[in-house]
Parts: sequence; structure tokens; C-alpha cells
Amino acid sequence: TCCGITFIGLPYLAPRTATPSTVEDKAKNEVQKFRDENPSFSDASVKVYYPTDWERDYTDYDYVVATFNLVDDETGTNIVTFNVSKESLANSGVTTASRYYDLSYDGLVKAYPKAQFETKKQSLKIDGEDAYEHVVVYPSTTGASVKQRQVITVVGNTGYVFTYSAVVDDYDTY
Repeated sequence: TCCGITFIGLPYLAPRTATPSTVEDKAKNEVQKFRDENPSFSDASVKVYYPTDWERDYTDYDYVVATFNLVDDETGTNIVTFNVSKESLANSGVTTASRYYDLSYDGLVKAYPKAQFETKKQSLKIDGEDAYEHVVVYPSTTGASVKQRQVITVVGNTGYVFTYSAVVDDYDTY
């Protein structure tokens, strides 16, 4: 689960139907309940579930295959955004999540030289696949500070970047 959105990278086993007896079992049941009650987006080996009050943006962006926004009803502006990006790594020489993370990190540092990283290259697993994440704060074009969490992984010959972004004051709310 990332930033209010549950995502999976590979096929998964359905949760047990027995009464939960541990915290882990209860968490799995909560994730399954979230999956049962909310819409999802699928692309090849990735499936993303998102809350019903979030909107899917179908705008065609480079590499971004799905964008989900929580929109402020009064202003029509995005409160938070979650993107799923993918890139073919065939013939690139990049075969690991670690190397793909390093390249993505370098690109982010070049794009936002004033970025301040709260965490860097934190290791985790997504359905058994290696992944890495960081949390960064950078100034936006409007002058507000944006906080962003990126989770980066490689599945087969495809690199995926899951990005959750919000104004710093709203980041932990959603």
C-alpha cells in the first residue's frame, strides 16, 4: 500500500478466508476490503486500486500510463496526485531496480536542483520484487513546496515509477 493507494506488481494469492488471528492477517483483510470496494487500473503486470473519491486523468503524458487525482471541489485543483509511469528497459542495459532507481534519482536531481531528500534509496519489496523509494521536497512553479514519494521497481524488461505528490501541508492528510 502506498499513500492511500494499494498497488501490486505481480499476480497475488487471494487472502485466507479464516478469521484474522494476527495483525498481519487483519491488514491483509483490510487490503482485500479496499480492493473489493474501490476501482482499479491494470497495465501489464501492475494493478493499482484507488479510492472512489479520486479521479482518473486520461491525459496522454510521456511514460505516464495512469494518473489519479484527488480534486478540490471548490477550486477544481488537484490536492494530491498519484502517477504510474513505465518505461521499456529492453536493450538499455538496465536490469535491476537498484540501477533503475539510480538513473531515476539522477534525473530528479537534475530537474529539481533545489530538491531536499528526506529519505534516499530505501529498500522494500513489492510482491517479492526488489523496489526502492525516496521522499523529496522541492519548490513548485507556484511557489508552494511539494512533497513527493517515489517507489521504483523493475518487472521483466519494464521499469515502473509510482509517484505520490502533494503540497507539503496536505501530504500526510491523504
